[in-house]
Amino acid sequence: GIPVISYQGYDGGFCIPDNYKLSRQLLTYTDMVSILTTLQGVNRSLKNKDIDNVIEKITTLIPADKKELYEQQRNQFIIDISEWYQPLRQKDLLGLVQRAVFESRLLRFSYTNPMGRRSTRTVEPHTLVSKNFTWYLLAYCQLRRAFRIFRLSRISELKQHSEHFIRRDIDPLSFFEPEADSRPLVQLVLHFHPNVQTRVEELFSREDISILENGTIEVRFSLPENEWILSFILSFGEEVEIISPRSYRRRLK
Repeated sequence: GIPVISYQGYDGGFCIPDNYKLSRQLLTYTDMVSILTTLQGVNRSLKNKDIDNVIEKITTLIPADKKELYEQQRNQFIIDISEWYQPLRQKDLLGLVQRAVFESRLLRFSYTNPMGRRSTRTVEPHTLVSKNFTWYLLAYCQLRRAFRIFRLSRISELKQHSEHFIRRDIDPLSFFEPEADSRPLVQLVLHFHPNVQTRVEELFSREDISILENGTIEVRFSLPENEWILSFILSFGEEVEIISPRSYRRRLK
């Protein structure tokens, strides 16, 4: 149902007429609600004016006889990937990085790794990823000459270059798959006090949890080697004990 014009000759080709308007019949009411729900959820963090414009355009496509129904349904299912508290600096940073990704502009910033070491990086920003309520930037690092994942909360002194770059042909999601992590796995056995059973069940798979005869909660799981592990364990205070590995018991002590 979409008109296509063909032109012959050296400069020929196919196109859709400039004056063609998208028919609302191509999208069902359910399609529109699904698209709006997703876009509104993403834009609660990004605050992107272009996305706001798309939301407004799609909203105008909703048939008049469905407007009242949409007002009732719009709050029945909400996607919100924003944090409970997001500092103003973090919001500004997210906006700058997003623009650099969309415009394919180089970024330069200071980055602090989990060990506390700071370095200056110039990168080609390819993809913004929100994962586990945290924003990450997948970028080609000119210093390391390879793709790296940067956590936005560890970026400071961000500056956008006027220079553009040519995007590289990659699959961004492949960098965030578990098998893409080259760090050695740590096999952990933890014992938790029954007081924190609800929190433990929220954080770990049921297959990893067992209840001992004295009520202690035992959890066996594996994680890539990372300083975050000790910070995570410390968050339970005296309600947790490291059974193994012994090296982590010593480090925690």
